[in-house]
Amino acid sequence: MDRKVADARKLLEKVREKDPDYSKLYTLLVYVYGSLGEFDLASRAYEAGINNQEGSPLLLNMAIVLQKMGKDHEVIDLLSKKELSVFAYHSVLGRSHYNLGNLIEAKKYFSKALDLDPDHEKTCSLLVDTLLQTKEYPAAINLMKKAVDQKHSRSNEFIELIDKMS
Repeated sequence: MDRKVADARKLLEKVREKDPDYSKLYTLLVYVYGSLGEFDLASRAYEAGINNQEGSPLLLNMAIVLQKMGKDHEVIDLLSKKELSVFAYHSVLGRSHYNLGNLIEAKKYFSKALDLDPDHEKTCSLLVDTLLQTKEYPAAINLMKKAVDQKHSRSNEFIELIDKMS
């Protein structure tokens, strides 16, 4: 067994010892195993978590694991069971649709993700790319301008804050 997995298991056992009723244990397991590339273990933790009804964080972590495995159809199937109004939900669905070439759906989910977190540069970049691929050039240019303006504005705010502190 890989040392990282063994270390993760030790850490999780400590969590279990301290709080046997820890309600997000399986969500944590899915995240840790998925991050380590132990997708089979992540899948088993997901199934156990569903039986314990851990909810949305478990669902999102499993979707991310499936996406890392290149199983975008499964991501879409999994997340279509429960709509969430959080950035990660829309971002992950957008990425899976993008990966599968479903650009209209990708655009819809990336746009909603940016509504929830307008400063997320990776999602903005993916949306711009999607708009370019669908030949929506004016919308892509406007989004790029908006992103540059936001970044410039944040830089100015940061400089002003430093000036006030000095």
